[in-house]
Amino acid sequence: MIDHLEVTPARLASTAQNVKAAGAQIDALIEALTREAAMLSTQWSGDAQQAYALAQGRFGVSLASRTALLTKMCGALDDLATAYSDADLAGARGLGLTA
Repeated sequence: MIDHLEVTPARLASTAQNVKAAGAQIDALIEALTREAAMLSTQWSGDAQQAYALAQGRFGVSLASRTALLTKMCGALDDLATAYSDADLAGARGLGLTA
């Protein structure tokens, strides 16, 4: 359980970068797995090869959706960090705390 959650523009931006990095690591692992499976699939024939091709096609669609979602999420986090920072600055200016 989280006892304290602190959100700052820097943490939002950092989280966006962490999500991007994790996504890139996952993509690299998936690419390696796909290459290995593709090599193995050349040894298959008939129903096995067709089943693999069908499953690989569905997987590719799911992977593209995941990648698009991660990109959208990172963009939203970056936008939120900017908006948060702008609102903080406007509030501080409104209180006469900054020039």
